[in-house]
Amino acid sequence: CRVTPVRQFLNLNPIAVISENFQRMVRAVPARQLRQLTVEISLTAWRRNVRAREDVLNRFERFGIGLAIDGIPVSELADLVERDIEGARYLKVNVAPFTPEEIEISLARCPKSILVKSILCRCENADQIAAGVEGGIRYFQGYGLSNFLDSPEQVAAVLGDKAADNLI
Repeated sequence: CRVTPVRQFLNLNPIAVISENFQRMVRAVPARQLRQLTVEISLTAWRRNVRAREDVLNRFERFGIGLAIDGIPVSELADLVERDIEGARYLKVNVAPFTPEEIEISLARCPKSILVKSILCRCENADQIAAGVEGGIRYFQGYGLSNFLDSPEQVAAVLGDKAADNLI
């Protein structure tokens, strides 16, 4: 039996990451687990704490911890500047309350380097998921995801018959 490591996400702010409490946690967790950890920091907090960013990025690099920038509206994804996403492994992009058409238009404006890092979050229905797939997104999160996966018809319509056949 082989167990595949699962990436774990932890939501913090930059100041918490440079705190002594975070350092104690890092010292207590095995390196293998740290490499599976991704810390989510909101875009607003990331932008506000410019002085802490370099320290955060250095710590993450040293321990193999990933960074996810959270709370990015899909309508603003293409307008991000490099300093906003520097060092980010993932971009958590909110699609609620946007329509599928708005999602498709926003994703079409993005370079592939942004899309491959993006996780569409707050997906509430199959149409939003379909718009994300059409726009080149591979990762999704949200309340509508379980309903989508429970419907082989929807999965087949968005991902094809082969994907629907693989549902258990």
